[in-house]
Amino acid sequence: MQNIKERCLVRPHEGEALGFLGNEARIKISERTSPTGFSLIEFDLPEGCGAPPHQHPWDEWFYILSGGLKMMLDGESLAVGVGDTFHIPADSLHAFGAIPGGCRLLQMATAGQGEAFFRAVTAEAPSMPPDVPKLLAIGDRTQVRFSL
Repeated sequence: MQNIKERCLVRPHEGEALGFLGNEARIKISERTSPTGFSLIEFDLPEGCGAPPHQHPWDEWFYILSGGLKMMLDGESLAVGVGDTFHIPADSLHAFGAIPGGCRLLQMATAGQGEAFFRAVTAEAPSMPPDVPKLLAIGDRTQVRFSL
């Protein structure tokens, strides 16, 4: 039987590393092992990196650890910074990009295919510039609908 430290603790710089499209990410809690399918992923986004307008059928939250993001949710824009928590309801059209200096954040998501999307991009289309047809195909498989 694992002890509490082995079962419940993820230290800084621990967790499965993902690298894609100029982003660094680390899975802190995997939807694969979470009893509810919840996931928690830490992202370190360089300036300008983020996501184009898209939708998915799960809720998502961002908690900003450092820097900030320019967010768009259902046509409205908002800047979020250190200490802010931003909720993105399921099926909402949203986009975001890191401000000058970048952004480090925690992305939390309810059960869905978000983690599967990030894993597939890491495996199939990790480099810049993005391979748009591959990204759209991955999105189709993982319920991420882009509005390009």
